[in-house]
Amino acid sequence: MTYHIPVIHIPIDEIPERVAEIPHDKNIGVFCSSGVRSTMVYMYLKALGYDNVRIIEGGYAELVEEFKPGKLLKRILEGGEIR
Repeated sequence: MTYHIPVIHIPIDEIPERVAEIPHDKNIGVFCSSGVRSTMVYMYLKALGYDNVRIIEGGYAELVEEFKPGKLLKRILEGGEIR
């Protein structure tokens, strides 16, 4: 079984010019190493009408840990959510 999670990397200073690349009909996860920039992007996207925006807490390290193959597969098989 293979899962594909599309990723769009947009640095915070490019968000206003590239916001059209961010789909309104998908779940959007924003993250950074400290949570400050992700909070700013979260608030900006919410102000533009994005409903499915979530901050991925813990930054890069926790994100990588969460998506390790065994952990992700276990969560999918158990029917749990990916934080």
